[in-house]
Amino acid sequence: MPTIFIKLNLSLLFFLSIQVFADSADSLIRLQDMSFNFEWEKRAFIQTGETNPNQLVYLKLLFAGHPDANETNIATFDKKVTAFVSEIAPNVTSSKTPSKKIELIHKKVHQAFLTKYELKNQFYDLAKTGMYNCVSGTALFALVLEKLNIPYVIKEYPTHVNLIAYPDDHKLLIETTDPSKGYFKISDPLMAKYVQYLLKSKQISQSEFDSKKTEDLFNDHFFSQAGNLKLKQLIGIQFMNNCIYLIEDKKPRESYVNMQKAYWLHPSPKNSFMLKESLTRVISDGNYADTTVLQGLFTYVKSFQNIFSETDKNEILGEFNRITEVQLIQQSNFDKYKLTFNKLSQLLDSSDLQDRLHSFYCFELNKTILNAGVSRPIDLECLQKSYNKSPNNADLRSLILFACSKYCSRSSKAIQVYDITKTYAAKFPFLNENPDFIMIKAASLLEMIYFSFNKGEGKKGDIYVAEANQLLSGNSVKIDEITIEKAYVSAVAFYFKNNNLTRAKQLLNQALVLAPENETLLELKKSVR
Repeated sequence: MPTIFIKLNLSLLFFLSIQVFADSADSLIRLQDMSFNFEWEKRAFIQTGETNPNQLVYLKLLFAGHPDANETNIATFDKKVTAFVSEIAPNVTSSKTPSKKIELIHKKVHQAFLTKYELKNQFYDLAKTGMYNCVSGTALFALVLEKLNIPYVIKEYPTHVNLIAYPDDHKLLIETTDPSKGYFKISDPLMAKYVQYLLKSKQISQSEFDSKKTEDLFNDHFFSQAGNLKLKQLIGIQFMNNCIYLIEDKKPRESYVNMQKAYWLHPSPKNSFMLKESLTRVISDGNYADTTVLQGLFTYVKSFQNIFSETDKNEILGEFNRITEVQLIQQSNFDKYKLTFNKLSQLLDSSDLQDRLHSFYCFELNKTILNAGVSRPIDLECLQKSYNKSPNNADLRSLILFACSKYCSRSSKAIQVYDITKTYAAKFPFLNENPDFIMIKAASLLEMIYFSFNKGEGKKGDIYVAEANQLLSGNSVKIDEITIEKAYVSAVAFYFKNNNLTRAKQLLNQALVLAPENETLLELKKSVR
């Protein structure tokens, strides 16, 4: 894993979920999704996928992180290095031992190229001014050794990189800087949190946790301890450093662009961690009115959900809350909001997170439709799905009752109210025990009783009477007695006119159960006698 060469604040790295990813860069990113400052830079990245790309490709990538880089100053520096190698090659060849060769190269490179160590540095700075750090300095030595056909490997440690020439036999170390200086150590709180994550995710055992120092465990797992790297991977470290510089400068998008390139060149566990962190900052610092921020969230979910912790899942719900505020509340763009939800839901592998997202979406969507007073119908299917998952959720129940009440109040005909209540009662059974719902449904039934008998439709009226009696039987819900009177007087009158006194008395007694002190019904009972 590449080394971080500047201090990382604890607040910088708050996402600590990480595991080893596949070694192919396209496991997390695709070349077509990356942004490039220059067309020649893009071509160079494409050429890294070729077998044995030439050294100029890597030189272009070393320059590419700097905004002032161009093909002219790359070519100029390439010529300078080539001329330098041609000049020292005879003396290197004539040196009797490998150690003498490396001693000569080390001395000559410092004399010709390196003027002053500087921590925050890119290879472009080395080429222009001679200012260097251990990454850019090691890259220069790698270029020179390759031109001289001297084998080498780059070694990476928790706080440093250096180079070993003739690694299979002589193992000659080339230090560009003092490894005990020129870097900042990662903060102790960050180390402790990361090691706690390793323990919880069972990447280390309890005995390891108890027996080893936090710093040792951190270094063992966060860094590829003394790993053998090539020039391509070293360039990835430079892009990762650029990412960290830009995070400190509060430029999240630019930092993410650099981290994509770092991971493409060096797909290590630490770089996957930093890729996740840099993308998190693009999302959290962005506004969802900007479609690129939304695409960033989709990329984040698609790339990292396999390592989501419970905290990460809650963060996704938090981000969707921000999306809701922008798309639904501020923009009132219901269609866009639905598309965003569908896209995000389809990307999620976790059924638990899908359910939680759906519940939130469904509640907020329908609440907004109802409160905004728009003509758009609520999504009943969505509400029913949420209810089936959480039938006892008090907020959801309140919303369902509110929706039913609101649509009933908008309806001018009793039959419409009745149909609405039938639909809601079938989808949401709790309503059948809710006093407010019973009042609405009972009022519609009483109206239907009145209209049916008034139109001479006795059979239909009796059906509504039976349903009303079943609904109100043993129920303490108070119904407006004028409505009861109106309905049952029409029913009694219908059967009285049709010489069915028995049925008329039966209906009148039922009415008096519902409204025992209604004067009109009491007087009617006297007259029927």
